[in-house]
Amino acid sequence: SFLTRRSSDLLVPVPDLLMEQISFVGKPCEKRLVALLKDEEAPNEARMTAIGLLREMGSEQPKNLYIQWQLNRDAVDELKDNAIESLIEMGEGTVQPILQVFRQANAAGREALLEVLSHYPGHPQIVALMLQEFREHTEKRALFAAYLAKMGDDQVLSDLIEAAQEQDLTYLTYIELRNAIETLGGNCPEREFDDDPEYEALSRLDMT
Repeated sequence: SFLTRRSSDLLVPVPDLLMEQISFVGKPCEKRLVALLKDEEAPNEARMTAIGLLREMGSEQPKNLYIQWQLNRDAVDELKDNAIESLIEMGEGTVQPILQVFRQANAAGREALLEVLSHYPGHPQIVALMLQEFREHTEKRALFAAYLAKMGDDQVLSDLIEAAQEQDLTYLTYIELRNAIETLGGNCPEREFDDDPEYEALSRLDMT
């Protein structure tokens, strides 16, 4: 198989031969890759490749580094998004370290970290954090509604249903809210969106 990384829209394969050599070298190579990640003057492409190689190795050495990266980040950051993919693959051992620093993160960082946490339903503290973000960031209602649906906690239904009745709701956000409400076993209030540009655009697509 090939390890691939995304650089802009280009997928660059890393050959098996290189992976085999890295696996043969073992821990010393792992440490060098982590050192490369920490080098902010290193080319972004090299650091992207290091993330991919460490992920392929199943390394958890950069776990805390990847979490720290998210605390003060831009909404669009390819390197840190790549790190999020690694955190997801590391499994449940990421949950407590993330929860310990979650409130230190900026808005983009909290959103990224919630993507990781959304893989662990049934955790009340995670649900509480998601619900707070849902309430405070109305422009991201669709995203946080989807995360809440994954958590499987029907105690958030009242918040979702209330949001689904807001006057200035766009059609696509309403659809995400409805999906979340129905996933959690609730009944979504019916709405009319005949004058909504998103609704009209989708209606035209359905007619073609």
